[in-house]
Amino acid sequence: MSEINMDVTALSRSAVNRVRAKQVGFVLLALFTNIVNYLDRSTISIGALHIRADLGLTAVQLGMLLSVWSFSYAICNMPAGFLIDRFGARYIASGAIFIWSLAQMAGGVVTGFVPMLVSRLVLGVAESPTAPTNAKMVSTWIPSRRRGFATAVYTSATSMGPFLAPLVLTGLMLQFGWKMMFIGMGAAGVVFAGLYFFLYRDLNKAKLSDEERKLILGDDVPTPHVPVTFKRWASLFRFRTTWGLMVTAFCNGWVFWIFAGWLPLYLETEFHMSVAKTGIMAAIPFIGGLFGSLLGGFLSDWMERRGISKVRSRKIPIIVGTLGLSIFTVVVGVAAVPTVAIVFSFLAVCFVQMAGTAQWAAVTVLFPKNLVGSAITSSNFAAYLGATFSPIVTGLSVDLTGSFRSALLLGAAICLIGCINMLFTVNKVVDEDAIEDALKKRSSE
Repeated sequence: MSEINMDVTALSRSAVNRVRAKQVGFVLLALFTNIVNYLDRSTISIGALHIRADLGLTAVQLGMLLSVWSFSYAICNMPAGFLIDRFGARYIASGAIFIWSLAQMAGGVVTGFVPMLVSRLVLGVAESPTAPTNAKMVSTWIPSRRRGFATAVYTSATSMGPFLAPLVLTGLMLQFGWKMMFIGMGAAGVVFAGLYFFLYRDLNKAKLSDEERKLILGDDVPTPHVPVTFKRWASLFRFRTTWGLMVTAFCNGWVFWIFAGWLPLYLETEFHMSVAKTGIMAAIPFIGGLFGSLLGGFLSDWMERRGISKVRSRKIPIIVGTLGLSIFTVVVGVAAVPTVAIVFSFLAVCFVQMAGTAQWAAVTVLFPKNLVGSAITSSNFAAYLGATFSPIVTGLSVDLTGSFRSALLLGAAICLIGCINMLFTVNKVVDEDAIEDALKKRSSE
């Protein structure tokens, strides 16, 4: 990072190395947290065909299993962000990983629809602190001009997880059965929870020298710590920037979870692929997501370093990504051969990840540091609200029509709305002065 290389003659080499090691280590920790998170939530999609047969589920019930996770995750996202802003990430995040891993293990011992529904609900609640934890880490440990790339690294897991899921989880399922797939992933998560607690430190509690803190700050202007209260959290919703990001996140979340939640079943039903072949083919589109994540973060940082405003440098990749997602989803919806479906799924996931990474990076620079956890959860809440309705609507569409075409075309139209929304609503930075003005206006009302 260029900020770390600044004025090395005035700072000890050992301080530079210590800061770099912590920053790289924590970004990688965020990456692996997201990968574990996505592998666990993907077990239901990978095992869909066998779970439907063993538990006697309809496509609507399978959609409900996907939706109850998304709903509980979305509802708990905002309180999770508030708690992390107020109390820090280390204890809450490591405890959350432990609880969601137990819920994942429980999914492997259920014998009916309702118990599986409950295990997915608990999984969603416990996974909800992941997003605000990672955003908080980037906003506090990484200087502003490098947050786009740091965000791209850990958000690449939103594609890396679904990419690895068909490869890793299908192998486990075919070898040991879907129930042992659930139990094995949960056991691995319990171990990871202990590792997270051992490795991570919140910045305000980390043992750092003054010069190390100066390196971490980089070119950012230091801001006084302001305690996070409910009133300050609620003030975020008085800004168009917050609502604009939320609406577009809802639209992108709706369509992303058609691909992330239904792609294996789509390939199996539309093109009659075997489970083994689907395990490979369903992974390919998410390689595109890796490129999209890196591209979204790179473009955001690149434009800001060249003098483009913080708002526009984050906004442009979101608009381009959302528009591309809409176009490519239409092609997937009308694809007549699997090759076309896979290629354009690759492009769709690439562009949605470009938009998603730019949006996560946007939150870390468009809102005050001490409210980043809360701000990211408002967008994440909206994204997973979209992900809650999407599987139910998709499942209903499949039950009624026997095809995914209508669901995909509807998703493309929803994304086009998100693109237009972003163009006209997100135009201002919400800084500390704006928050104070909002609080004053509220007290005078």
